[in-house]
Amino acid sequence: IAGAAEGYVGDEYLARNRLILSYALAEPFGVMVDVGCGYGALASFVAAHTSSRVIGLDVLLRRIRVIRQREPLPSRLAVCVANIEVGIPLQDNVADLVLASEVLEHLYDPSRVLAEIYRVLRPGGRLIVTTPNSNAIPYIVLRHAPRWIIRRFLRGLLQEDLHPELLGTRKDHPDAHKREGFTIEGLVGLARSTGFVVEICFSYRFPAPDKVLRLLPERFSRWLADIGARPLPGALELFAGFRRPGSG
Repeated sequence: IAGAAEGYVGDEYLARNRLILSYALAEPFGVMVDVGCGYGALASFVAAHTSSRVIGLDVLLRRIRVIRQREPLPSRLAVCVANIEVGIPLQDNVADLVLASEVLEHLYDPSRVLAEIYRVLRPGGRLIVTTPNSNAIPYIVLRHAPRWIIRRFLRGLLQEDLHPELLGTRKDHPDAHKREGFTIEGLVGLARSTGFVVEICFSYRFPAPDKVLRLLPERFSRWLADIGARPLPGALELFAGFRRPGSG
């Protein structure tokens, strides 16, 4: 899967994508929609290696342009600019699978977007979500740490756009987090309130800052990323699989 950075950040990115694909490809599907597709690594891979049609949506035009300029562009991949908080520009009941990887934490109204995803999915269709775990052990510790400790000693280890609750940095840019993430209970409750059936939800990813882990030796970094792509209590990320009830 293309598009990964170097070091642990890249290793973790690839491990997460393999985790997503292991669940996504567990059963056949005709149409997949990747909301918040970024630079299209997952969308391009699925379009190139399966017989499925793939639709990638992202709010930033520059990302869509990069995907369209990529050679060779899979013939079964279509990408377009879309602000999914306004609405998903697709008809009802058209998708068998929707990916929302690292998307919900960037939204002002995640419940509205989940309702849109539910509408777009066919009965029996699946939704895969990854998002930060707000109950990760480091976040719990940091939420109770004195503000002066965070400002003086820890701010350099945290990315400001990714930790609005911890650092008080809320921005309007689409890449900025609007929330620290979700708890398992919160994410499951949000999905159920929209009408989804919960198939799986667990935390994963080794609970330490990227800026520390990227200093690891290459072999150990890859091993740690692979281990982290499995259920791990108190970990940094959540992985969830939901299904719209009914049969297609």
